[in-house]
Amino acid sequence: MTSWNTGNGLLDRILRLLPSQGATLSAISHRPGEPLYEPDQATPYLHFPAGGTVALLVRAGRRSAGAEVATVGSEGVVPLSALLRIGSSPVVAVQQLPGMVIRTPVAPIARALRDDARMQNLVHRYAAYALEVAYQTSACSALHDIAARTARCLLVMGFHGASRSLEVTQAMLAQMLGAQRQSVSAAVNQLARSGAVTLERGRIGLRSLRILERAACNCYPILARQQRDIFG
Repeated sequence: MTSWNTGNGLLDRILRLLPSQGATLSAISHRPGEPLYEPDQATPYLHFPAGGTVALLVRAGRRSAGAEVATVGSEGVVPLSALLRIGSSPVVAVQQLPGMVIRTPVAPIARALRDDARMQNLVHRYAAYALEVAYQTSACSALHDIAARTARCLLVMGFHGASRSLEVTQAMLAQMLGAQRQSVSAAVNQLARSGAVTLERGRIGLRSLRILERAACNCYPILARQQRDIFG
């Protein structure tokens, strides 16, 4: 069995089952805040983050900035709707932390998904994980205060982006959390005073994960456990 190391764990697993897909891979990059594809339109490609992170946003209307429902990093793929062959999705995928994204046509993987029980098992497990993340993030937005949610968001971005130096502005954080910028700025400054993070122009450093975890809501360990339970 061929061993792959693309930088994305899900893509590596897919390529072990479908080695011929390796010839179709291409690397692309986007600026933070830039959509990976147009929402509400079917896309022939899958996008696997292999550095940085992608935020999934749901918008209340065309002029709405949107609120984050999930962060996808080197463990996953967007759009899940394309992988499952269920048409377009209203969810907007935008580059969150800068980094490479690997693009590949969805059609060969969809054919393998139809015929290969191992591929079906892999994709269904990832779909279950993605659904749990969306559920947990939605509950977090409704139940927890902005300070705890901000800490949770920074931890998730650092975890999925495999970095403790996040190229993200407070305005971007506010958009992802669906909160007022003043509230998020107050939360970030509080984290800085506690020693959890450091602040630079356009960048937030994760100085102490222990302090940050204490400030975060319990959604972060729940999300991490869900990933371990599904993928090992």
